[in-house]
Amino acid sequence: MIFWDMSYNIVAVLDGNPEALYEGIREIPTRKVTLITPEDNTEKDQVRSQLEQFKIPTTVHIIPSLTFESVFETVAKIRRQETDLIINVSTAGKLGSCIAVSAAFVNGVKAFGVVNGEIQFLPVLQFSYYNLLQERKLDILRTLDQDPTCCNSLEELRQKTDMSLPLLSYHINGNASSDGLKTMELVSTEKGDGKIQVTLTTLGRLLARGCV
Repeated sequence: MIFWDMSYNIVAVLDGNPEALYEGIREIPTRKVTLITPEDNTEKDQVRSQLEQFKIPTTVHIIPSLTFESVFETVAKIRRQETDLIINVSTAGKLGSCIAVSAAFVNGVKAFGVVNGEIQFLPVLQFSYYNLLQERKLDILRTLDQDPTCCNSLEELRQKTDMSLPLLSYHINGNASSDGLKTMELVSTEKGDGKIQVTLTTLGRLLARGCV
């Protein structure tokens, strides 16, 4: 038996498995429910009505589609505004559950799944990506995010960041003793017309926007 000393704001990515939401509420003391759901989800109104019958305050965040970026941004926003969060990762299909687990992991939020009617807690690590990044690396990410047309060459990125080419190359590619942004899969590079184009990955964009 689990003895609870607090109640939680249960966050759920709702997309196909509302029963897991109700099972979680039955087992975990719930102060509030926060739903994240795609705008084309036909379940959300019925689920919200059901929760109102349970007298559980409910907030619904509508996202354009079920993507890592949209869910990460929404979870980060909720985390800044709410306390005592716990994410139910079983309220969506395989993709939604994967995204929910990842969002919990990068935000250091507690999480659980529902397996055969039983609650299983996930070993979510609490850490910050920002502790792994030097300020110069963050400057590169923010520069790439602020200007969608940047950067078709290292020279262009060098000018925007006011770094030397060797220093810029070091932060992007790293060396034997330090990972670069490319190794950390925060940027990707592509050669063309004798130039190296640098673009953000999805995780790199989320870091630049403070969403993880």
